[in-house]
Amino acid sequence: MYERNRTPVYFSGCVATASFGIASGSATTLIGRLRRLYVEFPRFVTYAAALFSALGLTTIMLDTWGPAIFGRLLTPDAATLPYEVLLLFNLGDLGGVLSSICLVERLGRRGCLALGFFGQATFLLLLVSARRALSLPLSPASLYGVLVPIGMLAASFRVFHWDAAQLWTLEAFPTELRATALAVGKITMQMAAAVALSSPLARSAFAGDAVGPATLLAGFCAVLAVSGSIATACLPLETRGEPMV
Repeated sequence: MYERNRTPVYFSGCVATASFGIASGSATTLIGRLRRLYVEFPRFVTYAAALFSALGLTTIMLDTWGPAIFGRLLTPDAATLPYEVLLLFNLGDLGGVLSSICLVERLGRRGCLALGFFGQATFLLLLVSARRALSLPLSPASLYGVLVPIGMLAASFRVFHWDAAQLWTLEAFPTELRATALAVGKITMQMAAAVALSSPLARSAFAGDAVGPATLLAGFCAVLAVSGSIATACLPLETRGEPMV
């Protein structure tokens, strides 16, 4: 990235490699761009792939199995999670998007990663604790007055680390490599989610009653906390306010 009033830190390396790529005819090919990513920015692209893999193991997993888990937790006697609850959880997502727009440049990428990972984990644990404190069958006041608002907050916080991952990947790489770097991250995210979802452990845990929904959500919270700790501690570069090259 650019230092204030100075030459870009990696500008000379980018120019040299780009010149070689153009001369060899590989700069405009996918293989050429991937080569540049892994030669010039190995730390950045490795971090991006790991970060998106963490999203695949948390956000994508919850997107896929969330309605079933929340249904077993909140309305165990119903066949599916009520439509109104799903709608309210999605409104929580919308609230997170609006909040992220207002806060993303104030908190920076590291701050948004921390807020997203740890905020979602905190409110999911709070949801599990509140559910255990309430007796079945749940009254509408308990469901819609206590549990659903906590779930909406948990849904809103997931937006922050999702946005931070995409923004950082777009900002950390030069223009000609930006889309390829984001594609690498998205591919690793889907691969991580596919491997996790197809594992026998995941299928037995989510499909049967061997593992309760509270235990599953607690496991997700542990993964969120570990992922958030690593993501914030290992962020190679804070890109907030830095010029894009």
